[in-house]
Amino acid sequence: MIRICIVGPESSGKTTLARQLAEHLGVPWVREFVREYFDRPEHDGVGSVDDIVPVVQGQIAAEDQALAESPGLLICDTNPLSTVVWSEVLYGECPEVARRLAEERASDYDLYLLLRPDLPWQADGQRCQPELAERQAFFARFEEYLRQLKMNPIVISGLGVERFAQTLNAVSDFLRARGADLA
Repeated sequence: MIRICIVGPESSGKTTLARQLAEHLGVPWVREFVREYFDRPEHDGVGSVDDIVPVVQGQIAAEDQALAESPGLLICDTNPLSTVVWSEVLYGECPEVARRLAEERASDYDLYLLLRPDLPWQADGQRCQPELAERQAFFARFEEYLRQLKMNPIVISGLGVERFAQTLNAVSDFLRARGADLA
């Protein structure tokens, strides 16, 4: 099983890139669980630090289900580490159980693609960082967190076709090095 995780600030194209990459490679992808969670009527897009553990657990469960249904290559639109960083940014803290769960799984991802916030911000009812400086600070914080955990991401930038081509090249190189040239 190979897991490729796409992470980064909001409005950096994670979902679009995850879907495009999965379609191109003909493999499944796991959506960002937090969106589904906060779209539920009882949340109406609003959350608190009390929601962090259920969000981390939901992301883990969604990935585990996808792995059980289709072992091989899996594309993940974010992961629990992202929830840890968001908790710190939004609430100034992260429940220790969420951090522990996220960090225990950090090395389960074979490749991290960290997206620069170089796309225009788009409001969607859940996003809260319209200022580029906020998204750049999130990017820097997340990159440092990944490096502290010895997860060395490949940074992806650019727009449209260029962004996808850069992603596909990084994934193709990685898969060839692993002897699994699926791209």
